[in-house]
Amino acid sequence: MKKLILLFLICLISISYAQENPVYFKAYYPEFIPVNTNFDISIVSRIQYTNADRVIFYILTDDATNLESVLFKNLKINKQVKHQIVTYKKRSEKCYSFYFDLKDTTYDLSRTFQLLLNLSSRTLDNGNISFAIEIEEENDSIVSSISSFDKNGSSLPTIKLNYYTPQSIAGSLLQVEKNGFLKLNFNNKENINNLLLSFWCNPPIFSRSFFNITNSQTNETIINLSSNEFQTITSNEPEGYKLNANQIISKNTWIHFSLFFNTSNKKIEVYANDKILFTIPLELNLNLSNLEFEFVNNEDEKLQIDLLKIWKFENSLEQIFLNKHYNSFQADSSKLLFDLNFDSEISFNNNSNGKTFILKAERTKISKSDAPIFSKAPELNVNIYENYYQLEWKVLDLNSAVRIMVEKSTDGKSYKEIGQVFVSKNKEEIYNFVDAKTLEDNIIYYRICQINNDGSKTYSAQMKIGQGEKKKFILRQNYPNPFNPITTIYVEIIESTEIELSIYNLSGKKISTLHKGTLGAGNHGFKFDGSNLPSGIYLYEIKSPTASVVQKMILAK
Repeated sequence: MKKLILLFLICLISISYAQENPVYFKAYYPEFIPVNTNFDISIVSRIQYTNADRVIFYILTDDATNLESVLFKNLKINKQVKHQIVTYKKRSEKCYSFYFDLKDTTYDLSRTFQLLLNLSSRTLDNGNISFAIEIEEENDSIVSSISSFDKNGSSLPTIKLNYYTPQSIAGSLLQVEKNGFLKLNFNNKENINNLLLSFWCNPPIFSRSFFNITNSQTNETIINLSSNEFQTITSNEPEGYKLNANQIISKNTWIHFSLFFNTSNKKIEVYANDKILFTIPLELNLNLSNLEFEFVNNEDEKLQIDLLKIWKFENSLEQIFLNKHYNSFQADSSKLLFDLNFDSEISFNNNSNGKTFILKAERTKISKSDAPIFSKAPELNVNIYENYYQLEWKVLDLNSAVRIMVEKSTDGKSYKEIGQVFVSKNKEEIYNFVDAKTLEDNIIYYRICQINNDGSKTYSAQMKIGQGEKKKFILRQNYPNPFNPITTIYVEIIESTEIELSIYNLSGKKISTLHKGTLGAGNHGFKFDGSNLPSGIYLYEIKSPTASVVQKMILAK
C-alpha cells in the first residue's frame, strides 16, 4: 500500500510537469558518501513521446567515479540494464550510455519508473554527475534532446557529490543484527514541552520497519520509519500526515534524522539531512515522557546507529543542523536528557542511563564507525594592515588536533602551505601567523588545515582578501562570552570611517543596531543587552563602505 501511495505522489508531480515538458526527470542522491565505497543514485522519470522508437540515457562523471550497474524499476518489473562507455558530443567527461527500445513492451517509459544507478568513487575531490537524454525515431534521427548543459530553463540537473574520509573521532557505532533491537524508555516522568530526538543512521535499503515511536501507555504507534522497494523512506500515515519531501536510502551512506515534538505548533516534524520529510499532528494530551523509542532490524542487511541524542529542546533547529557532525555542542536553552555515541562499553539490558532512560537491547554489537562525525574546524579571522596580513584562529577540538598548516591560494582552488604551528593543550590560546603583503595578485585566499591525530584533515572556511583593500577596523570577540544578559562588543578603528554594528539571530533577522555613523580612530566598546531574548547563538556584524565582518556570541540564561 505504501508503495502505491509513493508512486501515486510521484505520478502527480510528473503529470503536472508533463503539461509543459514531455520529459520528467528527478534525481535523488546521498549527501554524505564515505570515500572508497559504492553508493546509489535514484532517478525518477517519465518520458512521453508518441513517435519515439528509442530513448538513450547518458551519465557523465568525473574520471574517478565509475558507473557499476543500472537497475530499471516500476510496479511490474525489476531488471538490470546493460551500459557502455561512449563519447557525448566531444565532452571531456567520462560518459556511460544505455538505451531502451520502445518497441520492447518490457519497458513502458510513459509511466513513472525508477533508474537505480550504483556508482563507486576513488577520490576525495567533490565530483559532479551530469545527464543527457536523446529521443530517437526509427531512422536514428533525434526527435528531442535534453541535458545538464542546456542553457534553457528545462535542462537536466547536475549533481554535486560530497565525499569524506571517516575520522577516528567518530569512534564506535551500534550495529543491530537481524531480529535485533535497541529500545529506550523514560525512567522517570519528565515535564517536557518540546522534545527533540536526533541520530545518525545507516538503515537497510529495504526494511518493513527500522525505527518506531510508540505511546508506552496505549501501545499506539505514533511514528514508524521504513524503506520500500524503491529505496525511499516511508512512514505510517496517520490522520493529518503531510509529506514534504522524499529521501533515498543508499548503500553504505548515512542519513541524519531529527524528530521534533513541537507542542507550540502541535506537530511532530521529521527531518532527514536538515530537510523536512513529513509532519503529523501532535495529540494535545500526549505526555512526551510516555514515549518509547525503538530501533529494530527484521532484515538480513545491517542497521547502524551513531550519535543518539534526546533533548528537552527550546532552541532553534538550525543549531542541531549546524552541529550534527560533532560529538558535542552547546544548546544553552535546552537540556540534554540522553547522549550516546557508543564509544564506551554499555550494559544495555535494564540499564538506567543517568536515571533518565532505561535501555534494552538484543542482538546488537559495537563496531568501528564511519559516520560523518568530524573534528571541529578552526575559526579563522584575517586582519589587514599596511604591509602585512595577520591571521588569527582558535582550535576548537584539542582532543583531535595535532598541528595547523597555514595555506594560501591565488585562485581559491589550489593551495600552498606557507607555515605551520603545533597545537598546545591550552583551550583559550589564540594562534597568530603573519604574511607579508605583495601586490602580485589582486585577490588572495587563506585557509587553515588542521591535522588530526588519525592523520585526517579538517579545513577552516577560506578567507578571500582583496589586495587593494586596507582594513579600516578590527572586530574583537565580545566579552564576556557566553553572557547573561549583558556583554560588550569591542571594535578597533584604524582610520575614521562610516560604521554600522548590528545584531542578528541565526535565521538572519536583525535584532538591534548598536551603532550607525562615523567612528574615529581608536578603540570603542558597545554594550548589548539580551534581557528580552531567549538563550542561543547570535551574530554581530560590523560593516563599513568597503568591508564587513561577522562574529558569533552565546546568550546563556
